[in-house]
Amino acid sequence: MIASVREKLRAVLTLGETPHQLGVAFGVGVFIALSPLIGLHIVLAAASAWAFRLNPVALFVGVLVNNPWTMVPLYAACLWLGTAIWPTDAVWSDIAWQGLTLVDFLSQFRPYLMPFVVGTTVAGAACGLLGYVVMKAVVTAYRRQRGRG
Repeated sequence: MIASVREKLRAVLTLGETPHQLGVAFGVGVFIALSPLIGLHIVLAAASAWAFRLNPVALFVGVLVNNPWTMVPLYAACLWLGTAIWPTDAVWSDIAWQGLTLVDFLSQFRPYLMPFVVGTTVAGAACGLLGYVVMKAVVTAYRRQRGRG
């Protein structure tokens, strides 16, 4: 897995676009990765790459921030942030976890919907900006080291 991440990063670093363009694409990808629209990240990434003429490789590398290994901790942190910004009276221990169906979950999750949306949006914007800054700096440093200015 680490080797494939290195390959994807190397592919992004050697693309022909400017560090700014690659940073923007990566940052948008990170924002999409933290989107509350679970299951639509790839569609959103493809639509964004097309609509805004963003580099699809850099954008999809940003989307990979959210994957099966990181999804639960990322969304838990986003929900925590969201409840700090948009408080709710609901308590997790009140959720009846035994025999929980999708319909039950959705009705019991309702008090957390706005905090979740707020948390993912705020975290996505902050992490997207951070992703832009980091990717631009990494691409710039890599190209300087390689003599591509």
